[in-house]
Amino acid sequence: MHVSAVLSQRHLISALLLLGTPLAFFGCVLYSYRVPLGGRIFRGYVPLERGLLIAAIVVITLGFMLLSSALRAGGEHEFSWGGLGALALGTLLIVIVEAHTIFAAPVSKALAEPGWVESLTRVSVALIFVAQAAYGVALLRTALAPQWVGWLTVLWNLGWLAVVFLFSASNPYYPALFYLSSLVIGILFLLS
Repeated sequence: MHVSAVLSQRHLISALLLLGTPLAFFGCVLYSYRVPLGGRIFRGYVPLERGLLIAAIVVITLGFMLLSSALRAGGEHEFSWGGLGALALGTLLIVIVEAHTIFAAPVSKALAEPGWVESLTRVSVALIFVAQAAYGVALLRTALAPQWVGWLTVLWNLGWLAVVFLFSASNPYYPALFYLSSLVIGILFLLS
């Protein structure tokens, strides 16, 4: 592969991973203001909030897809493929849950959160954390990033996976936790 193509791929990976962070940040900020105020603040607030979270996870997943390609080119096949599969499935499930939240927002709380939403949420959270940890292992097995980035990615994701399921078993979905790994990798690829 030509040197300029590798550099442009790294910059595209970086751009996608970094773009997801402000989208998620604003979605989380909107959520943090909506919940204490007891509901919608203005018409379209919930679709905007949840739409930002959907956009963030989709953009991050696209960045990780390109990262998988770079990892495969660097000789790592197992963990990048496994991470990509788990992340794609986790992203799909999160999009389904968030879309349900958007369309169910006008109805009562009892109708808005059926049991399947909680089950999909729990599975998607586990998949996303495990997938990102797999990317950390893949980074450890290549020379694409310093070793500390791989270790940070593995420890962050497996640590938070344990914490959210042990201490927040009723709702383990904290989307802000999904974005540190992508932020660190995105910054690193931007600077290299």
